[in-house]
Amino acid sequence: MPKSIAKGTDNIGYIYSAAGEKLAKKMKEGTYQYYAGNMVYDNVQSLKYLLFDEGLVNKSSGVYSYEYHLKDHLGNTRVAFQPNGSGTTTSRVAEYSRLDKCSVCEIKFY
Repeated sequence: MPKSIAKGTDNIGYIYSAAGEKLAKKMKEGTYQYYAGNMVYDNVQSLKYLLFDEGLVNKSSGVYSYEYHLKDHLGNTRVAFQPNGSGTTTSRVAEYSRLDKCSVCEIKFY
């Protein structure tokens, strides 16, 4: 469990409970994300999204939307898509798991 991750001048800090459960993530400019089980809250402690085994439920402007995740054999998210089947992001290992937004994506297996 990392306490912090730094890349150049960017730094992300993590806060854990005594049992090792992640409680919060401190990001740039003093903003936080708070974790309570499978719920993630933003800096003002309003629900941002809800995690579940197949993906997450986003809350944006009071509207909830589902995002499903296809994962590889290691559990890494490879494709995220909406219930209507439109792809939202893909992850390519060769590009250091950078997520790219696209409407139709070609998936390459390395």
